[in-house]
Amino acid sequence: MKQPMTNPALTRICFAPRNLGRSASPNFAVLVAVILSIFLSMNTTQAAETVDPFESINRPIHKFNRVIDKLFVKPFATTYANLTPRFVKTGIRNVLSNVDDIVVTVNDVLQGDLQQAGTDLGRVAINSTLGLGGLIDVADDVFQLEKHDDGFGQTLAHWGVERGPYVVLPLLGPSTLREGTGTFFDALVNPAIASEESAIRDSYVSVNTLNTRAKYLTFDELIVGDDYLFIREMYLQNLEFKETEDSQWIAFEEF
Repeated sequence: MKQPMTNPALTRICFAPRNLGRSASPNFAVLVAVILSIFLSMNTTQAAETVDPFESINRPIHKFNRVIDKLFVKPFATTYANLTPRFVKTGIRNVLSNVDDIVVTVNDVLQGDLQQAGTDLGRVAINSTLGLGGLIDVADDVFQLEKHDDGFGQTLAHWGVERGPYVVLPLLGPSTLREGTGTFFDALVNPAIASEESAIRDSYVSVNTLNTRAKYLTFDELIVGDDYLFIREMYLQNLEFKETEDSQWIAFEEF
């Protein structure tokens, strides 16, 4: 599974689609397909009854998150995106990805996928040493060890746990009961967030927030109409896409 935008951060855009080539970069064609499917299939009455029973609570939290984003997160992310040299941003993304690989490895083991766990642990070992602490993604560029993004939400799904209702988490954004639980577990096993050194923990959260928000600045222009409904449907459509793609890859690999 590829990088979704589910890192614990002050803001989180609702999705980061993965292409069938298993790349970590968002696929614009998939993005367009997801957006079109929202307009073609969205039934807000049915959605509210079946997946969003807490809409009356979710909306105020969503509005609060949007205010925080508008006042603080987006301006800093825009400045970061425009002024930071590309090579610096690449190094930062690689370091964040290297820390994330530790979380991914834990979830690989919990899912019983020891082969992928070996690959992801290998990524950590190679990038932490040859990659100068993760600044360079040597594991991918040289050893062709591809990036995965298995979080505890995917682990719970692997164990047969249903998504549960749609929820909006304060400062974290769109989620479901299952994915929200996964977010907090992943934070517990993330060595940077779990660090007793507040400087390390705060720096990681701040930089990860800027990097994540900056990555999705251009997606803001795609939001039309009721932004709450648009983001909710986009998040749920992407979650459906990820689950469908995962099952297709499992079937393919078994074949």
